[in-house]
Amino acid sequence: MCASSSSSKDSVLSGLIKEVEVQDKVRMEGEFYMDSLIYSPLKKVRLEVSSIYSKDELSIRIFKDGILIQKIDSLFTPVGWAEPDYIDFNLDGLFDLKFHAGTGVRGSNELSHVYLQDPASSRLIKLRGSEGVPNLYVDSVSQKVTATFYYGGTTFIDYKIVGDSLIEIEETEVSSDKEFTYRNTYRYLKGERVLLKKDSVADGGQGLFGRE
Repeated sequence: MCASSSSSKDSVLSGLIKEVEVQDKVRMEGEFYMDSLIYSPLKKVRLEVSSIYSKDELSIRIFKDGILIQKIDSLFTPVGWAEPDYIDFNLDGLFDLKFHAGTGVRGSNELSHVYLQDPASSRLIKLRGSEGVPNLYVDSVSQKVTATFYYGGTTFIDYKIVGDSLIEIEETEVSSDKEFTYRNTYRYLKGERVLLKKDSVADGGQGLFGRE
């Protein structure tokens, strides 16, 4: 084998090794997610999300017709998940985005960054009041935005979205001791929480009550 042929093969092998090293480094440093089919496909919008493990951060980029129209940086995420959940929170027929932002007390309270899709521009609008609200989703039956808080008991809160703000409507609080399970139902009137109903059941603390 001639020296030039051996040198060429060594060069190709070296290039392949470097490419693998770069790909491994990207996987070790964070995640990258891209979508042009779900978020707003009819408007030729592309969503790009990247995370950096070492900084616990997310960065979001929105492109329209190949042009950058929005960037959001330094969103906290402790696990580096780049892929969002697609949920129509304000029931306008467009997908909004929910990004993982950590887990709260008891390990069951999943926190999130929630952004609404602006129908005119396809840009993202931060849902005000959603910070610190765990397990936020849209109930498929009631079509209400709902959150579930887990602690010593369980609290369910229903919301409505007014503009870009999350507003409380009703709350059900369930707790128990060794003998009883208690349930309190509240309604929010002009921002004030008003007690509507209190009931209890002697179930030996088995928690037989749900939210209804």
